[in-house]
Amino acid sequence: MARKEDTPPGILAVLAHGDNVSARVFVAANPSTPAAALRHLYATDECAVVRERLARNKSTPTDVLEKLVRDQDRQVQVALAGNPSTPEAALRRFAKSRLVYMRGNVAANKNLPSSVLTRLAGDDSVQVRFVVADNPSTPIAALARLTQDPDERVSDAAYRALRRRKGRRP
Repeated sequence: MARKEDTPPGILAVLAHGDNVSARVFVAANPSTPAAALRHLYATDECAVVRERLARNKSTPTDVLEKLVRDQDRQVQVALAGNPSTPEAALRRFAKSRLVYMRGNVAANKNLPSSVLTRLAGDDSVQVRFVVADNPSTPIAALARLTQDPDERVSDAAYRALRRRKGRRP
C-alpha cells in the first residue's frame, strides 16, 4: 500500500509514523507522501535506506534535501546527485567529486546547470562523458565536442543525441 502513488495521503502519513521499517522506506520513496510526513521521516528515522529514499524522492521538500546534503552516507549522497529537485549548489559540489560514480550520477541529472554539463563533457572518465552525451539537457556545443571523443561509445551517443534534437526542431 505504501508504494502505490494513489494511496491516500492520510494513510501515507500514518504509515510514516509506524513501526514497520519496510513501510517507512516505501513511504519515503512515494512522491504522493505529504511534505509533513517526509519531514517527520527525516527528523525521526535513523534508517539509512529511509534517508536514501528521501534523497531520491523528487517530492521531498527542499529544506529536507538541503539537510540530506550533509548526510555522511554515500548512498544518500548518490541519490541526491540524481534527484532533479536537489539544490543547485549541491549538484555543483557533487560534480566535483573524486568518485566517478558520483560524477556520473550527477551528470544524468536533467536539472544540472549547462555550465556544469559542459565541464563534465571534458571529464577524464569515459563513463561520465557517456552519461553527459545522453543527458537531454547537455548544450549542443558540448555534444558537438563529444562527437570527437576518442571513445567510440561516447562519440556515438553524442551523435545520436544531436540527431534526436534535430528531429524535434520545426
